[in-house]
Amino acid sequence: MDFDLSTKYAKNSLRIDSSEMSKICAVAAKNKITVSLGFSENDGGHSLYIAQCTIGADGEMKMRRRKLKPTHMERTMFGDASGASLNNVVDTPVGKVG
Repeated sequence: MDFDLSTKYAKNSLRIDSSEMSKICAVAAKNKITVSLGFSENDGGHSLYIAQCTIGADGEMKMRRRKLKPTHMERTMFGDASGASLNNVVDTPVGKVG
């Protein structure tokens, strides 16, 4: 498998204006629930942010914020683990968990 993990992480980080975020908002409205969502935000440029938003039961984003300064551990994406650490997905009654 040949890929740059940080590039893959950035690509899979959530954009505020994405169809995925729209779906989350629509599900909140459909189920009349309030959602507090913490996520890795991709601003569409060259930055990622530790972000949070609150989506109201009407499906509207009520609040969004970015963490001002990531802490040491958040700036460190990867540790010194072996490849064997990747073989940890198991079947459970609710599906695959890893």
